[in-house]
Amino acid sequence: MKRSNASTLLGTAVGNFFEWLDFTIYGFFTTAISLTFFPKGDEVLALVATISAFAIGFVTRPLGAYVMGRYADNVGRKNALLLTFALMGIGTVLIVIAPSHATAGMVGAGCVLLGRLLQGFAASGEYGAAAAMFLEVAPEGKKGQYGSLLAVSTYLALASGALLAVAIYYGFGTQAAETYAWRYAFIVGLCIIPAGIWIRMKMSESDEFKHEKSSQSTSREKIDWKSVFIVIGLTSLGTSSLYLSMIFMPSFAKAAFDIPVIETSIATGLSCLIVALSAFAGGCLSDRVGGAVPMFTGLAITILGGLPSYFFLLSTPSILSILFFQSMSGIGLGLFVGGSFSTVCALFLTSGRALGLGLGYNLGVAFFGAFAPIVSTAALKYGVNYAPVIYLAVTAVTSIVATTALLTQSVRNNTKRVA
Repeated sequence: MKRSNASTLLGTAVGNFFEWLDFTIYGFFTTAISLTFFPKGDEVLALVATISAFAIGFVTRPLGAYVMGRYADNVGRKNALLLTFALMGIGTVLIVIAPSHATAGMVGAGCVLLGRLLQGFAASGEYGAAAAMFLEVAPEGKKGQYGSLLAVSTYLALASGALLAVAIYYGFGTQAAETYAWRYAFIVGLCIIPAGIWIRMKMSESDEFKHEKSSQSTSREKIDWKSVFIVIGLTSLGTSSLYLSMIFMPSFAKAAFDIPVIETSIATGLSCLIVALSAFAGGCLSDRVGGAVPMFTGLAITILGGLPSYFFLLSTPSILSILFFQSMSGIGLGLFVGGSFSTVCALFLTSGRALGLGLGYNLGVAFFGAFAPIVSTAALKYGVNYAPVIYLAVTAVTSIVATTALLTQSVRNNTKRVA
């Protein structure tokens, strides 16, 4: 691999890590944020409001995916990735400086809301441009292996966010962490924004994109909606599993079982590392035997291992049963995501790849990801603790259908290319 391509892949992965660290820190401090920006009284209701603010970040994602996807396909992947990073930084600043409810009433909640909207817009543009860059720069025969690094960097960011939450809670104590110290985590995320921008400025544009731009007409690429809907279906399980078993679990375990946030954050950090390793294994396996094996293996592990382990968690709530549930879900999720990357990206032409991938991914996340914690928390208020597993089961079936459609479409596309 050329040195410039290696530095571009590294820059994309490192930048993706920094950006998702900023985006996901919010999820690990939902309890603290609910106590800071909403009136005291009904803690579960405050948690629902905070998670709703978390979900609001998903509202802008389809719009951001369209705008930033068009920008990435017309102007370049590098420029789009630089812009998303800057927007993520602005959103983080708004959350850091937001005044508490005791100081300024609902003004702080408004700042958090606006910050999440900007973060959602930035995150929506990140995936399509970054995925397109990885596919176009990675060497032939290793698209899955190198492409899986996008997922690896994302879940390493989640693990870092969880461990950062542990450090804040352990170092300052629960009361201080939930009063003011949670802001330090966002400040850490804010401090690395300049480093991320500098790293991405050193990247090179992909040769495939430059060749496409020099040879194509000025007409706008039409959206391949069939492929977009396939990506939406594939995203359903990944995003619901991520937010229910990883990001949302510390707050859910505290509210449902009174398990300390610091303990579940440690378990979440470890399980995110498991997802990262599984994603890399899935990517490598897809280069050798195709995407079907790791994808269906991941789905099988999720359904046969992850779902039953959740019922075990309900019957025997403890940090070990939480870690077992997260690990089973994480292995399945990692294999599925890592194994699908190169096949999914290849569905789209270069001229519309960032837009198609971004739209499919973010529409899936906006629908399935935004509702996952809201439905589960609202159900918790009525004593329905098994809502997450029902949600995971529905999204698993959706992803099975989408996987079948993906592999069928991939075979048809390869047949057309050969013909």
